[in-house]
Amino acid sequence: HLHPIIRLHDAVGAGRRFPAFLHNRRVTLLPAFSPFSVGMDISRGLPEEWNELFRGLPLEVIAVTGNQAVKIAAQRS
Repeated sequence: HLHPIIRLHDAVGAGRRFPAFLHNRRVTLLPAFSPFSVGMDISRGLPEEWNELFRGLPLEVIAVTGNQAVKIAAQRS
């Protein structure tokens, strides 16, 4: 099974991966919190396996940064 992560870049281009929740009114995908789980990078879009889950509904991406949850985006899937 797959858990979402998102790669974010700072002003100089350094990137870092963060666990992420994907949420809409129909479904919520949870991030993996294990350091042994690689996660599925959603920075460039959703994997095909997830498209049907989120199709046609607004999608929230919430990154977990240490002890905070930060809303990254709300987009139409």
